[in-house]
Amino acid sequence: MKHRLARSALLGVIGAMVVPAGAAAASTAPIHPGVQTFTNGGQCTSNFIFRDATSTYIGQAAHCSGTGAATSTNGCTSGSLPLGTPVTVTGASRPGTLVYNSWLTMQARNERDANTCQ
Repeated sequence: MKHRLARSALLGVIGAMVVPAGAAAASTAPIHPGVQTFTNGGQCTSNFIFRDATSTYIGQAAHCSGTGAATSTNGCTSGSLPLGTPVTVTGASRPGTLVYNSWLTMQARNERDANTCQ
C-alpha cells in the first residue's frame, strides 16, 4: 500500500476504491471525471481518475473533505476529515475511502508558505 499512496500523493488523489480487473473502457465506465462524490454530506465533483492493477483513484479537491465553513480554504489551517473517511461515489457499487488530502499533508509537514497554503 505504501507504493500506491506515494503515487496517489504525487497525483493529488484523495479517493480510492477497489474495482474488478478488466474494468470498462473510459468512454463507458460508470466512474469517470465529473462524477459526484459525497464526503460526510459534502458534495463535490471528481476531477480525474487513475487506475492501477487493483484500485481506482478518484481526485477531488481538498476542501471536499473540509470540516470548516465554505470559505475555509487555507490548507495550512483549515480542518479536514481524517484519512479513512468513506466517500460515496455516484456510479460506484460501494464507497471509496479517503486516502490522501493535501491539507492534512501540509499540516503534518508544518507548511508555512502563504502561497502554498492557499
